[in-house]
Amino acid sequence: MSDLPFHPLANIFPLMEGEAFAEMVEDVRTHGVREPITLFDGQILDGRNRYRAAMEAGVEAVTCDYTGSDPVAFVVSANLHRRHLTETQRALAAERLANLKPGRPENSADLQGISVADAAKRLEVSERSVHHARTVRDKAAPNVVAAVEAGQVAVSTAATVAKVVPKEEQETWEDPAKTVRQLEREARKAAKKMAMNGREYPSPARAVEEAQRTGCLVQATDGRYYGHTTDESQQHYQDSNQLWSLIWGLSEVDIPLERAVACWPEYLSSEVSDRAERAIQWLQEFKEKWDEHS
Repeated sequence: MSDLPFHPLANIFPLMEGEAFAEMVEDVRTHGVREPITLFDGQILDGRNRYRAAMEAGVEAVTCDYTGSDPVAFVVSANLHRRHLTETQRALAAERLANLKPGRPENSADLQGISVADAAKRLEVSERSVHHARTVRDKAAPNVVAAVEAGQVAVSTAATVAKVVPKEEQETWEDPAKTVRQLEREARKAAKKMAMNGREYPSPARAVEEAQRTGCLVQATDGRYYGHTTDESQQHYQDSNQLWSLIWGLSEVDIPLERAVACWPEYLSSEVSDRAERAIQWLQEFKEKWDEHS
C-alpha cells in the first residue's frame, strides 16, 4: 500500500494515539479495515487512523473517492458522529478549520474560506471557544498546545494563562497541564488587576488595619473583605458583588447561541424576550455611564 498524504481538512481533527490507537491496530490486524478510506484530490479525507493502523498491522486498506459537493460537512459529520470529541477538541478543530486558506491545496477548488462563526456552528461550539483556541495557537508554547490537544487541560484555561505568561517560561514547565491549572487563578487575578488600572490589594493584616482606620470593607490579596462598614459602604459592597457576578458571568458564557435559544420551554418565550430586551437596555445604559465615569 503506497503512502497517502492527509488532506488539510482531515488534519483539523487530532489523531488517535496511545492505548486507543494500539487497540485499533490489533483490531485491524484481526478483522482488517472494515470501512474504506475516503480520498479527495488523492489525499485521505477520512480514515487517517484506519490507514495508520493498517500500515502498522501490514494490512491492505480499501480506498474510495469522495464524490460529494461539501467535503467540509463530510469530514465534520464523520468525526463528530464517530468519535467522542471533547468541547476543547472541537474548539481546536473549529479554529483550524477557520484558519484554512481558501483553495488549499491548490487543486481543491471545493474548499472555500470559512469564517469563525461558520466553523463554530459546524463543530457545535461557541465563537468564544474558537477564539480561545486561536489564543492558544498564537500565544501558547508547543508543550502547552500538546497538553490542550491531549485533553489534559481546557482550551479556555490554557488561553487565560497563555495571555499573561511568556512562551519562554511555558517551555520550562515539566507538567504543563498541572502548571496551567495552578496558574489559572493567578492569571485571572492578574487580568483583573490590569483591568482595574493596576490597583494593588493589601495583605489580610494590612486590610484589617485599613478597615479599622476607615470604617469600610477592604479587599485583601486573598480575595476576602475585612472590616466593619457603614450602611452606605455595605450597600456599595453588596451592589458591586451583585454586579460583578452578573457582568463577569455574562462575559464568560460559553453556550452556542443555537443551544441558548433552544433550551427554553415555549411557555417562557415572551418572558425571556422581555427580560432579554430589558437586560440589553440596562447593559447599554450602564456601559455609557461607566465610560463617562472612567
